[in-house]
Amino acid sequence: MDNAQLWQRIDHPRPSTRSVKWLYLLCALIIGGAMAYVGMRWEDIPSPVPTHWGADGPDDFAPKSISAVFMGSFIFIGTIVLMVVVTGIATYAMKQNESEDHPIDRRLQSELNRVLTAKMIAYISLALALVIAVVQVCSVLPQYQHVMDGMGLFIGIMILVLVVLVLLIWWASAQTRGLQRAIEKAQQSGRMPEGAEVEGVNHHYKFGLFYYNPEDQRVIVERRYGIGIDFNYARWQGKLFAAIIFGTVVACVALPFLLS
Repeated sequence: MDNAQLWQRIDHPRPSTRSVKWLYLLCALIIGGAMAYVGMRWEDIPSPVPTHWGADGPDDFAPKSISAVFMGSFIFIGTIVLMVVVTGIATYAMKQNESEDHPIDRRLQSELNRVLTAKMIAYISLALALVIAVVQVCSVLPQYQHVMDGMGLFIGIMILVLVVLVLLIWWASAQTRGLQRAIEKAQQSGRMPEGAEVEGVNHHYKFGLFYYNPEDQRVIVERRYGIGIDFNYARWQGKLFAAIIFGTVVACVALPFLLS
């Protein structure tokens, strides 16, 4: 029985990536709109153009040119293209690792994870597009440059990033719990295929994704879904790895501002 039939059996909407293309289109419209607005106000842009902002205002300049004015947007567009490619490769690899021999709940969760991965990257891209659009307009047009002064914009960006990450984690967790409940109801009502293997809810997986078992002495475990290996986050090595990843994300956002 293929996955489409399984989703019908458990009476749960099959996850879809159809909205992802619209999210990326919205990203393009936001960035394109900001660039178009700046282009229409080209005569208002001073020369030289501020290319770097510190806590006390602009501290580096370049001659007025298309590359100097739109450099941030060009870099963002390239980053988005790279993220789309990497996401496509990752989700393809996850799909290739799926098998009809796996338990039903693992098969469905793996498909859900592929969709969640694509959507989460798209939502993060949308949040970044909003940030880049604001910076694009405010960094080059004199009437908006006061927004770039001080730490207000930096604090706003940090709050936005944290809120988006928290909401995405909560949303992904809610989707996983919803799937688990649907499978349990299907089992109780006898709607599962005859002889179907169901792995069952493993309470050692936090949010259905992160393995946390203090009684398991292993540090490295096989990923429950997708491909590769992961940490047992109950061990100190796993906690250290999680702290490093979180610190790296925060540093990538904060350091350009703190070192300016």
